[in-house]
Order: sequence, then C-alpha cells, then structure tokens
Amino acid sequence: MSQTPGQTVQRALEQIKERTMKEEPTTYKRFARKKLTPERLKQWQTWLHFNSCGDPELAKMLRVAATFNRDICADFWGPAYWLTFLGSSGTGKTHLAKGAWKVWQKKAQWRSIRGVQVPMDGYYWNWDRFINELRDRHHGVFQDACRAKFLILDDIGAGHTSSSFAIDKLYELLNARLDKWTIITANHKLETIGDWDQRIASRLIRNGNQCIEAVTQDYATRDIPSQDALGPSEGDQPSDG
Repeated sequence: MSQTPGQTVQRALEQIKERTMKEEPTTYKRFARKKLTPERLKQWQTWLHFNSCGDPELAKMLRVAATFNRDICADFWGPAYWLTFLGSSGTGKTHLAKGAWKVWQKKAQWRSIRGVQVPMDGYYWNWDRFINELRDRHHGVFQDACRAKFLILDDIGAGHTSSSFAIDKLYELLNARLDKWTIITANHKLETIGDWDQRIASRLIRNGNQCIEAVTQDYATRDIPSQDALGPSEGDQPSDG
C-alpha cells in the first residue's frame, strides 16, 4: 500500500536535517550532480556575500544555495528541482533568494537557441504581493508564474497569506511547476506547511527537491563586523562548475 502524504511529511520531518548535511553528491531522479569543491563553494560564498558565521545551520543553507545556482547556470536543461528555505526569521533566506535572482538575471537566464542568445522568462514574487494581485483578478500573473522557467516565491504564509484562498492558489501553482526551477522561502516549519495542506509539504520534498529547515540565531543579534554584514556583492560571478 502506498504511503499517504501525511506519512511522507512525517518521515521528512525526521530525516530532513540529516539528509541535507550529507556530503555525498545529491541525486535528482536518475541523474547525479557532483558536490561543489571547497574552492567553488568559497567563490559562491564571496559572490553571494553570505557569512555563515561558523554556524552549521547557515553553512548548509549556503551549500545548497550555491549548488542550486551552479546547477541552474551549468545544467539548465538538466533535471530541474525546487529549493525551499524554511525556519526562523533573520537567517538569510530572502538574502539567498535575492542572490539567486541576481545570478539568474546576469547569467542563467541567457540560453543559446540556434546560435542566438535568448532570455528565458523568470519572476521574483513576494507572496503577499502575488496574492493581492490575484485578489485583484490579475490572472495573467498567475499564468506567467506557472509557465516561467524560473520562479522565486518569497515569504509564503506571511501575514494573511495563509488563508484558504492563498493556500489553494499555492497548491495550484506548485502543481503546475513540477520539474521547473523554483525557490521558495517561508518563516515556517515544514510541519506548519503540512498543517495548511499536506500535499504542499509533500511536494517540497519529493522528486529530488531540496528543503532546508534552519532554526538558528537572527543575524540582527549576531556580533558581525559591518563589512561582513549581509548584502549582495558586486564582484565578478564565479565560473561554472
């Protein structure tokens, strides 16, 4: 008998941190992409301007973000997956999402088709604003988000965006984005998302999708030198690989 979504989510809650800390190449379906070398990881860390502060929770966020950016740049036509950052506020989730958006704009969106560089469509949406657009019956934004090659949904569930209308739209959107490059952030735990809709929580962890749940100290309360504070770097992008 197949497992129910509830059982799938419960299993993920028990294994998610162990899985994301493994130092093995991450496998997506039948494909495998190599882990980043320390040198490449350092390049991405510098470009994303993300200080992990020696914190294992932040370190795993950096590694999966860097890997995602590497994959979307170097293996765009390979198997796409979702990257979801969950957990406490002030841990750099939105910062890493914005960094990925910058990578997309400057490098990843440009693809050669018959020898011509063509920009692929991508969107960065704050979830609260996105839901307000739908409430105002701007249905075109929903269709665009469904078909886009790359989509970032920042801060799902914030404010009143965990209403039944918002959750129904989130499920419908994610269902349309299977096997498409997607980043999601939320100041919630996977268990909370499962309470909204177990189908959504299940989607976040299936088919090679990466879900990182980081519960750690807020950057605002850390003693970090001003030059090391979070903020996108304007330096050169790291090379592929």
